[in-house]
Amino acid sequence: MPMNPLSLESQFWLETLRRYLESCPEAAPQIALDCFADYLQEHDQANRLRSENAALKVQFKLHHLRANSLNRLHCPKSNRNTYL
Repeated sequence: MPMNPLSLESQFWLETLRRYLESCPEAAPQIALDCFADYLQEHDQANRLRSENAALKVQFKLHHLRANSLNRLHCPKSNRNTYL
């Protein structure tokens, strides 16, 4: 999976962890840092997918509203409810 740039929030937390680990040399800092970076990458990707999904839902709802509006314009009032 290609690495995407981290969000600003994730960059902040990664830098905070980096500073903390530098103050604790016995904590195997590079392993912890790598694991946390992987976690943040997955977290950011999940957030991007949620945003894309929300955008698709909005597009679908707009398309549905437009289709209903067109049906109402083109259908006689007596038959309007049968097309909805």
